[in-house]
Amino acid sequence: MTQTNRRNSYTFKEGLTMMAAKAVGIDPYLAAEAGEGAKAAINAIRHAAQTKNPKDRAVLIQQAQTELRSINAAQHPKVVNAIQSRLLALQGRGGDSEIAHLTPGEVVIPRALQTAELMRQIVSLAARQGIDARQLIVGGQKVSINPHTGAEEHAFWNDISNGIGRGFRSIFGISDASVEDAGPIARGLDAQRVDPKDLNASDAIKNFIMKQEGDGGGGCYPSPEKDGTQTCGWGHKLKPGEEWDSSKANEVRNQDIVAAEDRVRRLAKVPLYQNEFDSLVSHAYSSRETPDPSRPKSVGWTNSDMLTKLNQGDYPGAFDEMLDWTGGPGTKLGGLVKRRSLENRWGKVGPVENY
Repeated sequence: MTQTNRRNSYTFKEGLTMMAAKAVGIDPYLAAEAGEGAKAAINAIRHAAQTKNPKDRAVLIQQAQTELRSINAAQHPKVVNAIQSRLLALQGRGGDSEIAHLTPGEVVIPRALQTAELMRQIVSLAARQGIDARQLIVGGQKVSINPHTGAEEHAFWNDISNGIGRGFRSIFGISDASVEDAGPIARGLDAQRVDPKDLNASDAIKNFIMKQEGDGGGGCYPSPEKDGTQTCGWGHKLKPGEEWDSSKANEVRNQDIVAAEDRVRRLAKVPLYQNEFDSLVSHAYSSRETPDPSRPKSVGWTNSDMLTKLNQGDYPGAFDEMLDWTGGPGTKLGGLVKRRSLENRWGKVGPVENY
């Protein structure tokens, strides 16, 4: 993502705008300069991307379009173009949710055709041409964003114009390791999904969980679900009658990760890639296994659409269901909204580097 010059400080409202912009792939620093209209439009886009109700999405898109007209296009052309690009993307059909610049003759390969052998050949060919395979993934972490339109670019004209010709693998730093951490598509699907009973949480997802759960200082605070319980240390929810010992915060955290791994192994009935297993472990760490009988419409893993879709083999659908787990029926906690978005990307694309 191309970013503009940064100021030394930003107001609280600008900070909120920047977080919302980053969540939808818009330059947060440019968005902060564009005022309240940009903030309102970007928030509408973010909610439209999360909702599964077509009518609600249409209303939110209309709201974003209305707010877009309040932005001074002459002063903030890049933000206006980026918002327009996201609005177009939201109106895609059949699950399409991205807009990209493509060259006539380029081939887009749907997931249904991404066989292991085909993807291995593409990754190998890309490496020989000096191209990082992660740059080819729609919505991936390494995709270039056109600063004028906000849309993805999957071409390499800028590298060639700067004198980086084909075949210079060392300049791009392409290696087996750099492809390995890019998720199953980018690494050519050379690893097969395996029984979750044979998988363990990676160090990367353990670090992610700790980052999401705070500093693990050992203290307790009211649980964000507002159900009268206490959350302590690294996001450990106290059980009835359980006493908290802050000196054992790290030990309890490790036990909770093991419990999350165990839940995934027991309830997932389909094979998984490592990144898919990791994403589910993080989700399990911060969610209930069974619904809360004292709360109407409570959802746990055992009665969730997420688990149903996963065990039907609908992997993308299962990870998209994660986006709804943001604090209970009708509740959207900012921290959980961001976390679920990152878990969704981790499961569908691969490990997330910046969070």
